[in-house]
This record gives sequence, C-alpha cells and structure tokens, in this order.
Amino acid sequence: AAAGRSEETPATVSANDDEEARKIKWFKTMKSIAKFIAKEQMKKHLGGEK
Repeated sequence: AAAGRSEETPATVSANDDEEARKIKWFKTMKSIAKFIAKEQMKKHLGGEK
C-alpha cells in the first residue's frame, strides 16, 4: 500500500502544479489586460478633458 501511494503522489502533485501555473498565468494575463484597459480609459478621459 505504501509503495502504491508513493507512486501515486508525484502525479497528483504535478497535476496541482500545472493547475497552479495555469491560474498564475491567467491572473497575470488578466492583470495586464486590466492595466491596458485602464491606460486606454485614462487616455480617453484625459483627451476628452483637454
């Protein structure tokens, strides 16, 4: 049972790591998109006031 469990664990860990990596990538992408949108909005806003 112990041997079976030790074989099982790495697969689970790597699956979780992949999931984490995907989440981190997604968050970074969303952050950069949000930053870009905010910049564009500011340009529009400032452009409209001038």
